Amino acid sequence: MNKEQLINKWLDSGLDETQLNEFKKMPEYDTYTKLSERAPLFKDDSFNVDLEYKKLSSKLNMNTSTTVNTHTSGIRNLINPFLRVAAVVAVGLAVYYMPIYDNMATVKTLADQQTTVALPDASTVSLEKSSSLRFQKRNWNEKRKVNLVGEARFKVAKGSAFDVETWIGKVTVLGTDFKVVQRENFFEIECFEGMVSFDYKGKTVKLPAGKSLRIIDGKIVSKHETKLA
Repeated sequence: MNKEQLINKWLDSGLDETQLNEFKKMPEYDTYTKLSERAPLFKDDSFNVDLEYKKLSSKLNMNTSTTVNTHTSGIRNLINPFLRVAAVVAVGLAVYYMPIYDNMATVKTLADQQTTVALPDASTVSLEKSSSLRFQKRNWNEKRKVNLVGEARFKVAKGSAFDVETWIGKVTVLGTDFKVVQRENFFEIECFEGMVSFDYKGKTVKLPAGKSLRIIDGKIVSKHETKLA
């Protein structure tokens, strides 16, 4: 079985034990498995992998239809499995300002990077290392909402409700300066100014300035004073 067939069967979870051993010998094995393991951490329901793969395939067909030669079919078959891997990469890593959706902006920092993101209303987000932020650019003032994976500090311009969606729950801003830390089995909110409301397991917790909330392994372990800054 050639490399392209192995990749296709791996993507479809169809490898038997012999084929899996052969796949593991490929030099790209570590890269593909790491992407597969990390993809769920950046799940985004608004991104339909199958739909985007069909769009990419359609573009490929349109681009190649103008050139007729005996190798067209073989080239397309060679490229298709790598397009599918590219779709997984797009979901898993949420690359900088992903262009597939003109109305959506995604910013991701690497393990050695930090950045400041300016939102459409002049609110700012200080995005920490190994974090991802996604938000809608158009009609922002009608629904101010961001999706956060990782850690960030928010300084929010006054206006309508401002929501931060995380894996564990939704943070609603009743103040202007707060910090959210979201890592595996760990979650923390610190409120520096105003008040923050947090919806968690059907309950709402409100934190005034100077307070913080910490959740470890799904359990609230502390609510305490935090340093104002």
